[in-house]
Amino acid sequence: NNNNNNSRGHISPDESGRCVLNTTDHMTLQLITDPVDTVSELLTLAIQLIEEHSVNGVIFGRQSALLALSSPTYQRLCADTTLLAHVDLSLLTTSDRKCVFFTNMYNLLVIHGSLNRAASISTQADMSDDGTSVIGETLLDRLTFLLQTCYTVGQLGVISAFQLRYQILRQGLKSPGGLLPGLLTGLCQGLLEGDTWLSYAPRPEPRLTFVISEGCLSSPPLQVLKVDDVKQQLSTAMSSYLRSHVVIDETLNKVTLPELLVWYERDFISSQTYGRQTVQRYRGLLTFISQCLDQERADTLNTLIQLSDSNDDITDSYRDNSVDTPSSEPVVALAVAIETFNWSFSYSLVHGCTQTLPPSTTHLHPTTDHFHFSHLLMEYIESKSKLLACLTNILYRGVPLVDQESMRRRSQPYPSQGALLESSGDSLVDTLTTSTDSTSPSNPPVTHVGYEGHGMLRRFPPLRHYIAKTLNSGVTLNADTIAKETLSSFLAGYNEPSLQRTVLNQLNDSIQCQDWVRSVEIVQYISVYKSGSVRGITDLLCTVKGLGDVERDWTWLLRVRDWQSLTRTVLACVNKCSLNTGIRLLEACIQSHSIHNTQHTHLLHLLHNQLNKLYIYKEVMCLHRVRDNLEMFPDVALEWVPLITSIHSDPDQLVELISTSGNHDNIAERWLAVFKPSQPELVEQLTTLSVHTRLHREGAWRIDTFQTLENLGVVDMSLCLNVCTSLLSTTTNVPALTFLCHFMTLYFTDHPLPSQTLDLLNSVTLSVKLLNMITGSEVNLRQSYAELVTRPLLIIEQMLMNCRLDWLHPVVRGLYEGVDADGDVSDIVKSIGVLVLDYARKSLDFTTTSHINRDNHLSTLSLSLCLDTPVVCTPVPPPRPLESASVPPALPPAQCDWVDDWSVSVCMSCCSEVFSVFVRRHHCRRCGRVVCKGCSNYTGLVEGYGDVAVRVCVDCYNYIYKPRLEAELRSSEKPKSSDRPLTPGEETADSAPLSPADTADLEENKDPWQLSLDPTDNDTLRCEFVYEQSPSTQLCVRLLDLHYNNTHSATLLLVCSQQISHTMRSQTDTSNPEVDYYFLISMMKYLLFHAKLKYMSTGDSSNSSVCDSYTSHVDILKLLVDQHYYQLPSLEELAQIDQARKLRDRLVKQERFNLAVELSTKCGMDQRSVWVTWGLALLKASKFNKAREKLTTYFKSADTRESTACLYEVIDIICKSQTVDIKKIKANDLIRSFADVDSAMKFTTRRITGRLTDTQLRECLYYLKYCGTADMLVEFYYKQGFLPKAVQYLLDSKCPPEVYVEQLFKPSLNSGRLEQLLDQMLMINPTLCEWMRYLKGACHYLDRNNADNTLYRVQLFMKDYIRAAMTCIKFYTSHTTSYSDLYNNLDYLLTAKHHLQDVIEEREGAHYSPGPLLRQRSTPLSPTTNTPSSENYMSQTGVDLSPFKLSWSTVNISKRLNAIDLQIEITKFLHRCEQSQPPLEGSVRVQTHKPPTLFDNTDTRMTVVEKILLSGSSVEDGFGIAFRVIQDFRLPAGRVYESVADVFSSQLKYREIKQLLKCIRECGSSNRVMYQSITMRCVRQLRGAHAQSKELDSIIKLLDQDVHKIEAYILCDRLKDAYLLSVKLNYVEYVRQIGDLAVTSGPTNLVDICRKWLAKNS
Repeated sequence: NNNNNNSRGHISPDESGRCVLNTTDHMTLQLITDPVDTVSELLTLAIQLIEEHSVNGVIFGRQSALLALSSPTYQRLCADTTLLAHVDLSLLTTSDRKCVFFTNMYNLLVIHGSLNRAASISTQADMSDDGTSVIGETLLDRLTFLLQTCYTVGQLGVISAFQLRYQILRQGLKSPGGLLPGLLTGLCQGLLEGDTWLSYAPRPEPRLTFVISEGCLSSPPLQVLKVDDVKQQLSTAMSSYLRSHVVIDETLNKVTLPELLVWYERDFISSQTYGRQTVQRYRGLLTFISQCLDQERADTLNTLIQLSDSNDDITDSYRDNSVDTPSSEPVVALAVAIETFNWSFSYSLVHGCTQTLPPSTTHLHPTTDHFHFSHLLMEYIESKSKLLACLTNILYRGVPLVDQESMRRRSQPYPSQGALLESSGDSLVDTLTTSTDSTSPSNPPVTHVGYEGHGMLRRFPPLRHYIAKTLNSGVTLNADTIAKETLSSFLAGYNEPSLQRTVLNQLNDSIQCQDWVRSVEIVQYISVYKSGSVRGITDLLCTVKGLGDVERDWTWLLRVRDWQSLTRTVLACVNKCSLNTGIRLLEACIQSHSIHNTQHTHLLHLLHNQLNKLYIYKEVMCLHRVRDNLEMFPDVALEWVPLITSIHSDPDQLVELISTSGNHDNIAERWLAVFKPSQPELVEQLTTLSVHTRLHREGAWRIDTFQTLENLGVVDMSLCLNVCTSLLSTTTNVPALTFLCHFMTLYFTDHPLPSQTLDLLNSVTLSVKLLNMITGSEVNLRQSYAELVTRPLLIIEQMLMNCRLDWLHPVVRGLYEGVDADGDVSDIVKSIGVLVLDYARKSLDFTTTSHINRDNHLSTLSLSLCLDTPVVCTPVPPPRPLESASVPPALPPAQCDWVDDWSVSVCMSCCSEVFSVFVRRHHCRRCGRVVCKGCSNYTGLVEGYGDVAVRVCVDCYNYIYKPRLEAELRSSEKPKSSDRPLTPGEETADSAPLSPADTADLEENKDPWQLSLDPTDNDTLRCEFVYEQSPSTQLCVRLLDLHYNNTHSATLLLVCSQQISHTMRSQTDTSNPEVDYYFLISMMKYLLFHAKLKYMSTGDSSNSSVCDSYTSHVDILKLLVDQHYYQLPSLEELAQIDQARKLRDRLVKQERFNLAVELSTKCGMDQRSVWVTWGLALLKASKFNKAREKLTTYFKSADTRESTACLYEVIDIICKSQTVDIKKIKANDLIRSFADVDSAMKFTTRRITGRLTDTQLRECLYYLKYCGTADMLVEFYYKQGFLPKAVQYLLDSKCPPEVYVEQLFKPSLNSGRLEQLLDQMLMINPTLCEWMRYLKGACHYLDRNNADNTLYRVQLFMKDYIRAAMTCIKFYTSHTTSYSDLYNNLDYLLTAKHHLQDVIEEREGAHYSPGPLLRQRSTPLSPTTNTPSSENYMSQTGVDLSPFKLSWSTVNISKRLNAIDLQIEITKFLHRCEQSQPPLEGSVRVQTHKPPTLFDNTDTRMTVVEKILLSGSSVEDGFGIAFRVIQDFRLPAGRVYESVADVFSSQLKYREIKQLLKCIRECGSSNRVMYQSITMRCVRQLRGAHAQSKELDSIIKLLDQDVHKIEAYILCDRLKDAYLLSVKLNYVEYVRQIGDLAVTSGPTNLVDICRKWLAKNS
């Protein structure tokens, strides 16, 4: 055993009997700095040990474990694990490091513990190598192992594998659902705050399940987690485990899941159904699995799930395996099978490896393989000793019987097991006996043995009596009892395997049924034989039993021997039991014998601290029950937890609870001492309680309280300040407040107060001053204001609401002393100013509606609304009256459902009061109706308004509140009865009613309007508030006298005046019956007067003038009202010129011209628009004389553009107006309707012709002559058909040509009356000399608009023949695409030629006669008489007409005639060429869309020449014409010839090239250079592929000089010919050049020849 102990390392039990695997007696000298690295190295060493002794390097079973015990690696592992006791866990700074450390340590602990267990098993002689698990094959064995296996780890101390697995690593996770239900659920308690273990626990990580090894076949493989890769390792481990253990059979629609995943499924899915199997049992788990599998398997699983969803069935294989599905029908339901967790001992290192072990061969009895009892042996034993034979027969029942009687009994049928049982005893042994399966197939029938043993026991009564007494008193030992297997096992002891199996089965059944008492009894039975191994199980079961019902079974917790576990369990469960039970448990833990263990001092401290807390909680509960009149000291579980939790979360409850008790000082001090609260607010409040009591004691308390506060300030000045501040904000006693203000002012003089505290002190001081103003008979009202002492603004507001201005005036004016109106003021002064302004507005608040509002056009206007907020007009439904005059609705309507103000004009309750400015509208908050003041002088509590009594009508009061008041008055005289249900007439949610406001409801010591510290109630009250005397300008001015700034006050008066003017507006031109216009006008004048006084007091003259302006605007409003115009503008609209102009326009539109003129005068606007509108209206009414007066006034001051537009409109109106001769209507004609008048006017109109009457013409001419321009008059004459007058007026007025063109020529041209216009011009001036400038302007207009035909006709009319000739040339070239088209237009050229000839003849003095073309195309535009020429006209009249006609010299005219002749010849030539053959292509000139002519630019003329040379059948055909064109127009001949030569060269036309060169040579000696240049150009174009052609050679020979020929040969790379010609002419330079070129491109022999010739001739 010494060797075994050495191999098992340093192992010793702790005080609880647990096996600590790393205990050492000496301190390790090595300093461990990183616990993660330490445990990782140890786990790596353990895995290395497993790899060394694994079968095939994969499976590590029991045999491998036994071999590993003797390994040096195991010895090293045992020695190094002692380092864990000295690791520094404070280095675990992150959750990942904690997770890696504890996971690796758990796997290390399980490996180490299993090897240690294997060592202990190997020492037992009764265990053979038959596959028995090292750790155990049941969950109970596993729990025993986890509870007993421990390490000592750093600051944690001794910690077991169970605590690591289910308390550290699963902190924050749910208990396993299917793993020992009820057992782990009760044990997995959360760690208490303050526990050392909690600070080291990692964050919850459910994926750790797939890296934690349990030392069995179904466990995940071992691996070492790394901090850097822990997340990836966990994800990979989970995916790998699911891939290897989840089996999907698509053919059978079956999915097999590992049992481990089912146990911990609550870690991966949100919710799951447990207990009875349901249809959707595994749906969430299958969905989670599909997300972790590979894509193919996930798709398969999702398909099966969807198929099952369509059939709504997922079958549990445990439940439905008995149903046989026919093979012919497809399987629709999805079957889920659970793979049972295999507890066989093994460690796997690779996923998916399995180990097939032979089935368990553990024998329940000695087999015949070891020994065999024969019949002779049995007979011999019986002959020697009957007792020994009896015992042998009982212990061993498999021996054959020796007598014939036994053989006969064996052949008889055996009775059933139920028939053999005579009793179902409740004792342990009897229960075990009844559960034994005597008919197991592995055992032979034992009934005959029972009969045999029963017969033999009759011979030995002492043995029979001993066995019966040992088993159970009262048990009859008969053949059935003796036949039980358990009896023989009992006699053999607990070491009998069959008894062990039976006991463990019973224990597992008890745990599954959660029968913890029976489980404890079974474990106690086992402890008789194995006291140390089941101690942890006993503690476990006792803990679960005690936690099941702590109030009833708390004593079970005291049976736990592990004090550390007991302490943590008690600390975790004290909040789940009553106070008394918790106190008993804590006291028992403290009194335990383990209290002196210094290793657990922190737990002992937690116990004492928690016990003191429970003592305080108990006293607080007593105070709570005293306050609520409950039973004292009831021991009810968990009743105190909600209260204490609420108190801790809200310390104000504690303060309130202590303050209501008589012994609050003591409790407050104890709470501070025990809990030491960190909240400064709670410390301050508890300290304040005692001082508050001293402050409110009767008698001489000032000196005592002063000393108490002074002593408190010595200890903690800030605390003293906070206490004083708190008392200052909570005390409502005026003398106490005065004392506190005095103390803080004196004591904190040298200590600057915080701004907030100083503000509070100043606020309370101001409040005290205000409260002290309430004296005399009204002193009883002081307390109603004292409740608002910390909010002086609320006190001031309440005084304003109740019109207590006399109280306010002295205090407020005292605050204003020294305040500069233009400088900075304090916040309190500003706030008072805001309040004064707000309530000054409310003093003018009134509500009126317009009658048009009842037709859904305008909403209610109120001065209480924000002045900058526009009034929104929204359609609303009709009013909703009550179903009955006296029955309100069941529930109060929302404000949006109230009856609208505009929808009613009479009180809906009394139906007599008509609403107006003086009769206000009020809404009942209970029914939402609009009622008058007399019908709403009641208040009551209404749902939705809190505790504020709001306005209700008389009907609601009589129906709801009055019966309740009467019932309460009657019940107050009788004892209170129990609550009864409300009657149908009573209020359901409105709570208690109040009495009417004008009766006893108002208390004598309170003002009508009472504010509170609740902002919501104050807002509700402000919504309810209204001055009953409003609108009151006197009250408004009195309120504004309280303001510190007169400028702000005056501004408000201006704004209120503006707002009043808004309410005077009506949407129609009728008055509003609810508005007293003159009263409102007087209000505005009163307000504006006082506003001016306030502005003048500040010296603001500009705003004073604004008040004067507004006063004048009020006079305008009065004027409008006097004239019964009720669509009144507001004052600011009148002050804005745009708005005033709109009003003026509206007046003009309504034809109230007098008002419009007066408004324009007073508002300083331009009156012209009024005059012109007035005049136009008179014109439309045919009142021409009055219209002249108004329009003349307008035209005198209007500018030109405006007057022009207006004049056009005047003329249009006059022209369209029709006069009715009333005299023609007979006197006896009765016109009874407007329709008769209309018909009469239409009848008269039909008799009037389209021409203007004399009156209309006279009026039009009047306005045009005195107000218009010349062009307007000309235009008028023309449009009215007075063409002669228009022409004559144009000439007489010497109007510019633009007037003639725009007003006469264009209209005549567009209307086809141009001939009439020209005839009229001839009639006035036959010589046209005075019309020339007008006709020239017309020609320019026609030319700009491309009206060529009309232009030509006008030019002939003007006798401007040169321009007419140019127009003919334009006709010649327009709309042509070929020379055939030009040939067809030759008549135009002939006409142009004739016009030019006429000009020459005219100059020579010949008489003019029209040409032939002109004779054919004569028009009326031509003058009918012969007119003299311009020269003759000048000589006769002295007027020069040359500036109006185009004048050329005779030379230029001759040139143009020559060009016309050439163009005619070219046109005929090219037309003939186009008809005979197509023209040559390839001209270098860009062709335009029309054929080129000589009338264009130089480039176009060159194109004409090229076309002539290229179009003929030969070059000689057109060369003469081309040469003439070149000569006449001085064109660059070289460029033209080069272009033609390029075309011929590109098309290889050698003949044409020769012809062209010939023609050029024959032109003269001046063209020799050009001839040589063009020839060389052709050679360049033709070189290359055609360099050796004879045609090219013939062209080269055409060159005159030999030098040019040599250059041509060189250019064509004909070096040989060039050499011969050069040698012939003895040109050395050319020979040298040829030789150089021959080096690169010529023949090699030519190089030598050139060199030799050069050497010879150099």
